[in-house]
Amino acid sequence: EVTGNTHPEATLTTNLEVRDEIKLDTETGNFQLFVKAPDMGYTPLILTAQLEGKEDSVLETVIHRPVNESEYTHSAWAFDYDNLKAFPDLHNGVPFLITGTVIEIESTGTKTTLLVNVAAQGQPEKLVYVDYWGTSNTVPGQQLRTFGNRWGNKDDNPYIIASYIYK
Repeated sequence: EVTGNTHPEATLTTNLEVRDEIKLDTETGNFQLFVKAPDMGYTPLILTAQLEGKEDSVLETVIHRPVNESEYTHSAWAFDYDNLKAFPDLHNGVPFLITGTVIEIESTGTKTTLLVNVAAQGQPEKLVYVDYWGTSNTVPGQQLRTFGNRWGNKDDNPYIIASYIYK
């Protein structure tokens, strides 16, 4: 379920399949919609409000289809960096295990973005962007094991939305 408020005359669309019709109160702008989360773990959601004569309002967030930790981590695939980098649409939504060293950290308070090097020591860098919707007390240089869903590439590097991070 996704709820919120927009202009009462706006048209709402999303990148995910919507169950039933979007309910929009034409007086208050309050809305409710149900999207299908096709994959366990996190799935990117892009919600767009369109109003004639105005610039579109776009909200990018994630939705979560809960699954227990054991089931999720045991279903994770081995991470084939070169293949995933070369084919951005390959295995979107599939959980992967990545192991590597934290290079950079950015935090907004609700989301932490990590740049992780998954290359073996002494090899050229193989960078992966990892978003974690929560706070993390990781530091650059720290080794991590991360379980997360693959969702294309970001800046030409594989992109993961993490469900679990272990140090």
